[in-house]
Amino acid sequence: MCKLSVVVPVYNVAGYLDQCMASILEPRRDDVEFVLVDDGSTDASGRMCDAYAEQDARIRVIHQKNAGPSEARNTGEAEACGEYLFFMDSDDVLTKGALGNIMELLYKKAPDVVRIHRTDKRAPLHDNLKETCIEEDAEDYYCENLYHGTLETAPHYHIVKTELLRKNKVHFPKGILHEDEYWTPMMLIHAKIVCDSKLRCYVYREDNPTSATHTPGTEERRAYGRLRVSQLLAQQLPSLQMSGRMRKAFGDNIAAQYMFAVFYGGLHKKTVIDRRFPLRYARTLRYRAKAALFWLSPGLTCWMRAKRK
Repeated sequence: MCKLSVVVPVYNVAGYLDQCMASILEPRRDDVEFVLVDDGSTDASGRMCDAYAEQDARIRVIHQKNAGPSEARNTGEAEACGEYLFFMDSDDVLTKGALGNIMELLYKKAPDVVRIHRTDKRAPLHDNLKETCIEEDAEDYYCENLYHGTLETAPHYHIVKTELLRKNKVHFPKGILHEDEYWTPMMLIHAKIVCDSKLRCYVYREDNPTSATHTPGTEERRAYGRLRVSQLLAQQLPSLQMSGRMRKAFGDNIAAQYMFAVFYGGLHKKTVIDRRFPLRYARTLRYRAKAALFWLSPGLTCWMRAKRK
């Protein structure tokens, strides 16, 4: 088993794939493998993946019919051989030397999860890992970041033990947007230690016109995706083993996801919603008050939220 599997879902990114691969293939390390999942690309992306595999034995390519990013990540997870998993978007890049810093953390700290951060500049990384790594109890990390509004759910900001995901059957839900809003809480519930590296090394691309962010109709799909995420998390709640504190935070998150989905997509005007849903799961006074107002009048709740913005 190698130390790290970098899983890269690939779909119609011929114009960006070379930059992505250049940022993760160096420095060359034999304890890292790269699993490229071609999700039914209709441009040259699939052929480019094959060409990379021919040149580098560390690279494996899987071709599948288009099924979306969730299924592409799930395929990569199932095929990965590494002790840790890192999901990298195929139109993004890492800063120079980032992979080496991440690997050093994995060997030195061996946590369940390593958290990395976004940067808009391809700046050099810190060398002193002691100063840039904070080890936290996973429950503290989840609860504190949730209530401070700083919980980052994008999978590409978390390097996770493969066994943690497989043992607890943590997968990405199929066919919806905001699938990370499900995956990250489910992953953190089963983790013990999170190493917040403070390494700002992930460069997120916002100018790809083919990404889901720029697809027509995305806002409504995102809203329904969040709605579905709240329902999926609620289904999991009875079977999850967690502390009372974590259960409260998890319930508040379910309620918040549902209410935000209705607000974001104006769903109370478009479909029948369950007005009592947030109230059934909200646990702390603050969230129960919001859920109670939502139950009385979803429209008023959305109007008040829009005014605050």
